[in-house]
Amino acid sequence: MSTQACGSCVGGKGASMATHDHEPAVGGGNVEPPGVRGYDSARDTRDIGEPGLVVEGLHKSFAGREVIKDVSLKVRAGEFVSLLGPSGCGKTTTLRMIAGFLHPDDGQVWMDSRDVTELGAERRPSAMVFQNYALWPHMTVERNVSFPLRVAKRPKEEIARRVDAALELVNLTQQRKARPARMSGGEQQRAALARALVREPSILLLDEPLSNLDAKLRERVREDIRSIQQRLHITTIMVTHDQQEAMAISDRIAVMHDGRLEQVCGPDELYAKPATENIARFIGTMSEFDQAFRQWRVVKDEHWLVRPEDIVYISADQPRDEDAACEDDQLSPNHMPVINARVVRLIPHGRYGEVVFESDGGASLVGLHSNDASPVCAGQYVRLSAKRVYHYVGHELSEVMQ
Repeated sequence: MSTQACGSCVGGKGASMATHDHEPAVGGGNVEPPGVRGYDSARDTRDIGEPGLVVEGLHKSFAGREVIKDVSLKVRAGEFVSLLGPSGCGKTTTLRMIAGFLHPDDGQVWMDSRDVTELGAERRPSAMVFQNYALWPHMTVERNVSFPLRVAKRPKEEIARRVDAALELVNLTQQRKARPARMSGGEQQRAALARALVREPSILLLDEPLSNLDAKLRERVREDIRSIQQRLHITTIMVTHDQQEAMAISDRIAVMHDGRLEQVCGPDELYAKPATENIARFIGTMSEFDQAFRQWRVVKDEHWLVRPEDIVYISADQPRDEDAACEDDQLSPNHMPVINARVVRLIPHGRYGEVVFESDGGASLVGLHSNDASPVCAGQYVRLSAKRVYHYVGHELSEVMQ
């Protein structure tokens, strides 16, 4: 690996390094980017407008194993999109191909309507913030932030102006002479962000930028990132496995599973209508309600899932096998099936609590309980149903029953 450095990849693991500041991308001219192969409009209902980034049909294999499988994505200029998914799903590999640190086996990457697939990271109009921040420990904040401009041999006056602007943007002007070891995790993260932004990229790439921070600090820094992104109106792609993080600051979320994009949409739609069973089980909390429906029918690869806020229940003096028609009609006026269950435990969350139930068939379900409602206690028997159920056949959403 080359030991030269550029600002887009300083200290990044496995990064290709060079001595150029980013240049206008070449090779695509003013040709319009292609339509995205396999782009499913049924799973992305928003008009993305002018694209800042287009990824088309990316494939990548390591040691004969395909880890990225036909990934296609359009990102609107100025949009904040999160790549979300569990560990090992291909998020970071996809981001590194977008950044230019990995070359795809097949597919194209377009930035600002130019094909940059064959360009190295240092020649793309993008900058990346790495998970470990990759700050030089012997340099001050000011020297770390100015590093990519000094490597690119920019004029001193320009370096001073751009560094001042970047430090002011992330609120680190007073820490400019500090070294990383004397800074908090949040300050180090903002210094890494300033070093990326000082290059004035049109696309910002973030690889798990908050994973090294404690929960409280993570909330504050993620709001800082969103505020800066909106002030600059910069196209931003963030990789994260934290669904709450993605939901809080993204315009849209692209959910990955096993090397594929399974759904791309806004946070509200993603929660309300997860397109696949994988997404439903990953986003928020879902409980299997199969037992209730399989008393009617059994079909292979068919599942019924329910969210905590959709579970309804009433107290029962003891477990019963017989139908209690009057109570069941009151509990489930939409005629959802009703099952017997027992309260296993309550998990307090302030004004409400989670209630863990165990059905007669041994299934575990999670519901909610308001502090204003009649109290429930562990060991109590209930009749349980649902206001809304997500029905999946062959891992695809078939219907939302309500």
